[in-house]
Formats: sequence, structure tokens, C-alpha cells
Amino acid sequence: MPSSRRNLIAAPIIARMARAATKFDPEYATAKQAVDALAAGTVSSQELIRHLFARIRMLNAKMNAFVTLREEEALAEAKKPDGSKTRRPLEGLPVTVKDAFATAGPVSGTNAYSDRGDRWN
Repeated sequence: MPSSRRNLIAAPIIARMARAATKFDPEYATAKQAVDALAAGTVSSQELIRHLFARIRMLNAKMNAFVTLREEEALAEAKKPDGSKTRRPLEGLPVTVKDAFATAGPVSGTNAYSDRGDRWN
């Protein structure tokens, strides 16, 4: 097996072992644990985003919880706190936004009459 292929296979295993050694597991971590891991440099914002989207891809077909995914934008935003020497308290922590709220850019699924231009009467 070529070494580059071995590295692709081994990288996730090594990452899991490193997280186990630090007792940070994004699969079950609380927001506080994730923030602490970010501050300690145990995990990067980009790693958390990649993990989040991997979970979404794995489970969303069954759960249908997400309509609009903005992975590229999220990864680009995650680069900012990863390269920063100072980090605000929740900076780098992935969050999702319920599409019942209007957002700039992606189509919102609020399905309110006012969003469609209809009137209640």
C-alpha cells in the first residue's frame, strides 16, 4: 500500500487517539468542553466544523434536520479564530441556526405568509 494511502487511512485513527489522550471527544462533548478544547489547542475550529458536517451527512437523510448546508462558508469562517492569537469566549464554536429566522444569503424555510408576499386576510 502506498504511504500516501496509509496516511489517509491512519490520519483519522491518529486523530481519535489524540482526542482520547486529551479526553476530548467531539461526538459527546458539551459546548463548554469544546470551548475549553479550542482554547487549549486540543482541537481547531476547522476540525470541529468537519466533524459536525460529517455527522450531518451521516444522519440527515434519516432525520431531515437540515435544509441548507453552508460547509464551505463555515470552513472559511473557522479559519479566522484558528489563526488568531486572541480568541473571544465562544469564537470558533460551531452553532446551527434554525431556519425559522431570516438570514442573509441562504433561503430561509420560515414558510410564513409574509415571507411569500401573501396576506393573512
